Amino acid sequence: MLSGNELDAVHRLAEGTNLIHIGPEKTGSTAIQSAFAALRPRLADSGVLYPGNPERPRPYLEALGFHGQRGAPPRDPAEWQDLLDEVAAASASRVLISHEQLGRATDDQVRQVVASLGGERPHVLMVARRYDTFIPSQWQQGVKARTTLSYEEYLRLVMREDDSHVLWQTTWRPHDTAEQVRRWGSVVGEDAVTVVVANDQDHGFLFGVFERLFGLPDGSLREHVVRSNRSLTYPEVELLRQFAIDLKERGGTLEDFHRLMRQGVLRAMRTQPVVEGEPPVPPLPRWAMDFARRRSEQRVSDLQALQAEGLHIIGDLGRLEIPADAPMSEDLLPPAVVSLETAVRVSSALVRIEMRGQRRLKRRARRATQRGAAEPPASTSLLSRFRR
Repeated sequence: MLSGNELDAVHRLAEGTNLIHIGPEKTGSTAIQSAFAALRPRLADSGVLYPGNPERPRPYLEALGFHGQRGAPPRDPAEWQDLLDEVAAASASRVLISHEQLGRATDDQVRQVVASLGGERPHVLMVARRYDTFIPSQWQQGVKARTTLSYEEYLRLVMREDDSHVLWQTTWRPHDTAEQVRRWGSVVGEDAVTVVVANDQDHGFLFGVFERLFGLPDGSLREHVVRSNRSLTYPEVELLRQFAIDLKERGGTLEDFHRLMRQGVLRAMRTQPVVEGEPPVPPLPRWAMDFARRRSEQRVSDLQALQAEGLHIIGDLGRLEIPADAPMSEDLLPPAVVSLETAVRVSSALVRIEMRGQRRLKRRARRATQRGAAEPPASTSLLSRFRR
């Protein structure tokens, strides 16, 4: 297989290297983080450290201005110092820092990340994915983060030359691979930057790259993936979008959104297999595909020039080109029907959240009564407010 030959050219990182994996989003970062988190107890045998809270797959970066999930409880600032101390005290030969939000780093944040976590020998790795397959995934990622634009509305904003809208910036800048190479390379040196070309036909390819880089046994990472960010079906994403719209109209807060959507509805979907027969998010329409092709051609040309100057690229740049027969869609209307199974999953998730909330309220009421409080605390359940 072609990817096998490509892996033969991947060599283990030099001792003392801190690999900073910057994603970006929708390029397999979650699966890599999950596998390394699961392997933490065994990594020391291979001289590898994946630092951070063992219960969380990614390191804590909010101290550098990166935001966590919107509405999530704030993390303990001490986690940042713990991360710094763990990296500084590492006796491992190689360290992995991995967070897809690093692909959105400002110039100041790039310098801060390298200075804080890069150690004596920083090396930056990023993954490049074909644009026409990435954009539909990026829309659904935005819906998970509370974007309420329809698929077509989103495409009309980002598949154009006007870069003034924030969604355009958050979509394209992390995936402007050549520009990322220049920005991070200006801090660590372009000889300390690696670009991996994603292989959509071989999902084990990225695992293989990381195994070779860190000197881990072949297949060891893929065997330990316990959490992945699977793509949702078109009906699932549309259901989430309508849920987010309704939540906003009813005055739901970011905290409500995180609890009900991310910890409830979305988790129920992602932990279950795709419902048979539910279609994926449609491919790009022709007008959007034309824009994607132009950007793709420019990116490949820029990376070829950087490669001629010594940039290390793993994988075939030809995979970033959009084939002439790439699928396109004619109709982007949202699906009219959500399967019964998907609807039941969502309903069950909301019921579980409501039941947990009611149990918490009962415990609070008992404690209030024991303290002699005049009245138990009032219900703050958003679902209860909806019913009223």
